[in-house]
Amino acid sequence: MYVKSFKFSRRLAVACLAALGILLIALVLLSGRGGGASTDLDTTEGRVSYLKELGWEADPASEVAQDVIIPSTFTEVLENYNQLQQEQGFDLTEYRGVRCTVYTYTLVYYPNSDCEAQACLYIYKGQVIAGDIHSTAVDGFMHGLQ
Repeated sequence: MYVKSFKFSRRLAVACLAALGILLIALVLLSGRGGGASTDLDTTEGRVSYLKELGWEADPASEVAQDVIIPSTFTEVLENYNQLQQEQGFDLTEYRGVRCTVYTYTLVYYPNSDCEAQACLYIYKGQVIAGDIHSTAVDGFMHGLQ
C-alpha cells in the first residue's frame, strides 16, 4: 500500500494564516448587536451616535447614568417590559442578577408630542442589552428604540 506523504509548505502556511485572518475579521464584524458594532457605547458620544443611527437626536448634556441590577425574579411589570425588549431583539432574562448601567437622555424632538421624551439605554460590557423611548408625562407612552 502506497501512502503519499504530506509536505507542509511555506505557501500552504501563508494560505492557512490568511484564511484564519479573514475568519477572525468576519467574526469581529458579525459579533456586533443592534447596529452599534462600530460605535463605542462606553462614551457619551458613542451612545448619542447609536441613538442617532436609530433616528433619535439626544441631548448629550442631559445624560444621567445609573447603575442597576436586573432582578433575578421578574415582576409582571418587568415581564411586560422584557416583552417589549424581545420584540426589538433583546432579552433581559439573559441578564438576571447582572449589574448594568442605564443611560437616560432627553430627546431634542419627538414627533407629534408636546411632552418631553427620553431615551434609555441599558449597557452591559459595552453592549446595549435593552432600551426604550418614553415620555415623562403621567399618561405618556413607551416603545422600543426604533
